[in-house]
Amino acid sequence: MNVLQIKRPIFHRPLVLLLLVGASFLAYGNALKGDFVWDDRALFVENYARWHSGNLKELLTSQDNLFEERYTGYYRPLPNLTFLVDRYLWGQDPTGYHLTNVVLHALTVISVYWMVRLLVNRSSVAFLCALCFAWHPVNTECVAWINGRNNVMAGGFFVLSFALYLSCWQRERPRLRYGGLSVLAFCLSILSKEYALTLPVVVAMYEILYAEGTIKARLGKIVARTSPYVAMIVAYLAVRSLVLPASGVKLMHWDTFWMRVMTVPKTLAIYLKLLVFPVNLTPVYETAFVESVADPVFWGALVVVLCLGGLCRVMCRRSKPSCFALIWIFVTLIPVLNLVPLSDRDRFIAERYLYLPSVGFSLLIGLVLVALRDWARRRQAAWAIALPLLGGCVLLQWYLFGTLDRNLAWRNDLTLWTDAVALNPAAYEPYFNLAVAHRDRQDFETALAMFQQAHEKAPGIKDKGIVMANIAIVHYLQKDYEKAKSRLEQARNLIPENPDVYHLMGNIYFMEQKYAMALEQYGKALKLDPQCKGSLLGKGMAYLNMGQVEKAIQHLERAKTTVG
Repeated sequence: MNVLQIKRPIFHRPLVLLLLVGASFLAYGNALKGDFVWDDRALFVENYARWHSGNLKELLTSQDNLFEERYTGYYRPLPNLTFLVDRYLWGQDPTGYHLTNVVLHALTVISVYWMVRLLVNRSSVAFLCALCFAWHPVNTECVAWINGRNNVMAGGFFVLSFALYLSCWQRERPRLRYGGLSVLAFCLSILSKEYALTLPVVVAMYEILYAEGTIKARLGKIVARTSPYVAMIVAYLAVRSLVLPASGVKLMHWDTFWMRVMTVPKTLAIYLKLLVFPVNLTPVYETAFVESVADPVFWGALVVVLCLGGLCRVMCRRSKPSCFALIWIFVTLIPVLNLVPLSDRDRFIAERYLYLPSVGFSLLIGLVLVALRDWARRRQAAWAIALPLLGGCVLLQWYLFGTLDRNLAWRNDLTLWTDAVALNPAAYEPYFNLAVAHRDRQDFETALAMFQQAHEKAPGIKDKGIVMANIAIVHYLQKDYEKAKSRLEQARNLIPENPDVYHLMGNIYFMEQKYAMALEQYGKALKLDPQCKGSLLGKGMAYLNMGQVEKAIQHLERAKTTVG
């Protein structure tokens, strides 16, 4: 059989589960006071009116970046359902949304405990693994950021699915009801985020590592046991291709493919560093491609990865659970290695991608700490017994306080991007987002200074144009319309196809009571984006002020029926 028999039920100690739930809330209790941050504002503040049951079809059939035109190719409808429930429960109070995230994380922690208990049949390893996972600072982005929920949900259902898989096959006679529930949990996982597609690979690697018998028998077992998950993947891809435009295909950008392949060792090394030393965490990591095999970074990172591969081979002979933990890390990192482009920018490292791999790392920590304790007991020396206990306490305390500290950074946009600028003073996006945060607080002078920094660091013409348009918004809010028009002219030269530039120019002319010129600019915006609700409203009000009531009513009626 693949897993050791467990003589008592998994949940025979409710106190352990209560401790793990309490530990989760201890680590993220101060995150409950957080505001809507980063993409949260666009989702739950600017588009709050669109979160209602009458809009359910759009919420379930849209790509991941809801209410935006930029195509991503990601289909994740299940988190949207939870956001809809939050909307009815909490309205625009971010505390309730954060509470849901923490509850989901606590449930994932329990699933981790259950899975590891099934895998190694040692409560101490399972508890330490779950505690390490609950407190690991690299997971703060997923839990403290409301829109990071898709990672928590996908990770939680992934772990639950594998735990149910183990429950199904832990006896000579399979318990098929657990197998069915495992497939169901897998479906919920892939409907939350695409990295769940690696579960059949994890199952296959587990069977290769633990199964007995001839190669032919083992291969037959792998095919039979992974086929239900593969069938669900096919069904998911079919639904996704029907829902998303371009058949749900994400462009591969073949011109950069080999550079992305050469960058894989570097990416792996960065992720492993974040798991082992979760310090200097930030929401934005600027990472350049490795463009040549002659680059020393390529060889240095490759050596690190190969050494870990060799360690995995050694552990396969000495400790199968440790080997499986390493396999878990590498397999669950495959979808985020940027072989399939994760971003249009040269930015593809993110802490949220480590939520699931951190389960494997936490398992390693639990195994190492218990192995040290067992070694100390054999030595029967006071110092030997105290050493692993002290080391474990220091490590877990470091993780806990690191998480509490990161939650403070995620408190609001101002704290988040101030921290990000301090860690990445050469990066463009932190300065841009910090400028927006100051602008939202009507600290216009600081916003202008931050936008100027962002403009100097902007990597492309489009980015510079967007910064210039946002500088124009600041001048518009200051009612300095001449400066705003000057900045908009510069922005238009850089991003001539951006409807927001013309819409803002229309607003300026409207405020100056130059209604004919405002109509011209609104018309240009609507030519680029016929669904621009603001420009429809602007035209309606301009016509009304010009005494053309029928045209005003016509455009206001169109605006009323336009979603946006």
